[in-house]
Amino acid sequence: IACGWSPAGRYGETNWKPPSLVASDVDAAGSLGVLEKAEIRQLCFPRRVGAQPADDQPPVAIEAIDALGQKNLLGTFHPPALVVCDPSVLDTLDDRQLRAGYAEVVKYALIDDPRFFGWCEANRAALIEGDRQARIHAIGHCLRSKARFVSDDLHDLHGRRALLNFGHSFGHAIEAMAASDRVLHGEAVATGMALAFQFSHRLGLCPRSESERVRDHLAGAGLPTRLSDIGVAGRSHELVDLISRDKKATGAGLTLILARGIGAAFVA
Repeated sequence: IACGWSPAGRYGETNWKPPSLVASDVDAAGSLGVLEKAEIRQLCFPRRVGAQPADDQPPVAIEAIDALGQKNLLGTFHPPALVVCDPSVLDTLDDRQLRAGYAEVVKYALIDDPRFFGWCEANRAALIEGDRQARIHAIGHCLRSKARFVSDDLHDLHGRRALLNFGHSFGHAIEAMAASDRVLHGEAVATGMALAFQFSHRLGLCPRSESERVRDHLAGAGLPTRLSDIGVAGRSHELVDLISRDKKATGAGLTLILARGIGAAFVA
């Protein structure tokens, strides 16, 4: 995978993402492009069901490194020249990876698409079990949704693109708390989305029925929805501390993506 150079994105006065070296093979290739050859273009071939529609993958990739215990804290924005999504490669994944990736699919429904959430409720089993048409529909829908958010706010300056982080502030904190072999990214995001809805309900923003519907759907997909599900129960103070240092936080304070209901996420 070859990657090129892109100006660093500026989130705000206190939230800037500079060029950086990274550890993983893909991000290392991206960083070499950033540092060495401006004319090299990036081609993306996502393999996981979560990566194909994920928040920091195609159609606009982020070359980033974890730092100070936080996910993707340092990095650059760099749109790929081409994205190739082949649903057949998902057949190489084990069941747990598929279910974890499904959390990223559900995320797009929870942000602003209640009709798609209904589709997920009707087609969850088929998608996970390998129905090709269900997978093509889900991946295409999510990519179009992501492209819509990103094109409106390419460098994450105005809050629109931040909605793609739904469930991720909680999820990244959970990943930092849990052992790397205990929780997958999608599992942490699923728990984070359930917690975001639960917190929204407690604040009086979201009906209990909506919060429970989301939790039940994710749990029905075999995903964790509570801190106790992934072995970090009783550590809520640590969770809050980690969230306060999330990449979306600014000098003005904590930024969370909460919800007034399914398909009604907003930047709080």
